[in-house]
Amino acid sequence: MKALALALAGLVMTAAVSPSHALLIEKDPGGVIVDFVKKYSKIRDSGEKIVINGECDSSCTIFLGIVPKKNVCITSNAKLGFHTASLRTVDPDGSVTWSHAEEFSALMWNLYPGKFRAYLKRVGWNGDDPKIAHPDIVYVGPRALHALGIRYCGLESLL
Repeated sequence: MKALALALAGLVMTAAVSPSHALLIEKDPGGVIVDFVKKYSKIRDSGEKIVINGECDSSCTIFLGIVPKKNVCITSNAKLGFHTASLRTVDPDGSVTWSHAEEFSALMWNLYPGKFRAYLKRVGWNGDDPKIAHPDIVYVGPRALHALGIRYCGLESLL
């Protein structure tokens, strides 16, 4: 598992090329971290822009550490939701079990820029110790996101 987290971190470090168009995020609950690392790495490499115009939760938020800040903007509707990672297992009887995923929580936490980690610590989630689960979502709205360095834009940014 540790090797997988390190390999994913390596994917994040490749270089960007020229821009194409913008991705509009309005309601993204997150999902499999590996999928989001791949998605945002492709966006970064293509130079595509991201416009946050609604809720972006969980692994959706890792764009912060992958896509260049200059290619991201928010509207007044933006809201990011942060929490530690979970692992979903389906038992032989079909029941689903959720458990805390330490290594993926560490990967997510370490992808976030320092300003975001400091802010999240101030509002209740300290991810410095990935063994400690924080399943409750910490929401960050547009004013705080802007204060943390994400610029405002309108939907015309999609053109």
